[in-house]
Amino acid sequence: MSERLCIIPVRAGSKGVPNKNIREFRGRPLLSHSVQHAISANIFTDIVVSSDSDTYLGIAYDAGATRCVKRPDELATDTAGSMDVVLHALSECESASGLKYSSIVLLQATSPLRESCHIREAVAKLETQGLDSVLSVTRAKNSPYFNLLEYVADKDTYALSKSLSEGVIRRQDAPEVFQLNGSIYVWSREAFISQKTSFCTKTDVYVMPSLYSVDIDTEDDWSFAELAFDLLIDRKTKTPENS
Repeated sequence: MSERLCIIPVRAGSKGVPNKNIREFRGRPLLSHSVQHAISANIFTDIVVSSDSDTYLGIAYDAGATRCVKRPDELATDTAGSMDVVLHALSECESASGLKYSSIVLLQATSPLRESCHIREAVAKLETQGLDSVLSVTRAKNSPYFNLLEYVADKDTYALSKSLSEGVIRRQDAPEVFQLNGSIYVWSREAFISQKTSFCTKTDVYVMPSLYSVDIDTEDDWSFAELAFDLLIDRKTKTPENS
């Protein structure tokens, strides 16, 4: 049996949306949604919330987290790296449980619209394909081959970020590109410990629909996430099996 660890990091405070991780989102604290997603996935040995706040950790316990880790001050700053936070949580959980987890999953609390099936499928992709890491993405609306520009200093002009010799007339003809949605990161433990990066030697992507990929960083994001949440609920109630 695989021993899998889910880590949900939530630092207290926020500049874009004050205290967003514990602000109520459609009936419960934002971080509670991610804890519930992990529980519903039904594949984890442990679900740990890492935070610098006792209040946040209390909310995490109430939501159903199996472990809570108090983050040291040096990992609670704006400049603290996410890899160090994951390493700390992994070390604390393995010391407390006596286990050696085979895979590690990071869920961002700012992605309340993912579903448990997305987590299961991303983890299955890692484990069945022998990958080092799997990153959740959504198809990018804009393309560096078609409509993303960069300033070219030596020519004092703007040009496409990436170009092809034959050019691209239609966006549909450009190579497919994706953007990280920040929702799900999956690693094999061995790759994470040895490489300590999201983009490991053998990395693949797990593609999620755009509505499930909303990442909350601003008040506008929050408002859009609420609208998307309601739209997804409405769609589910109108499916044939619910009619």
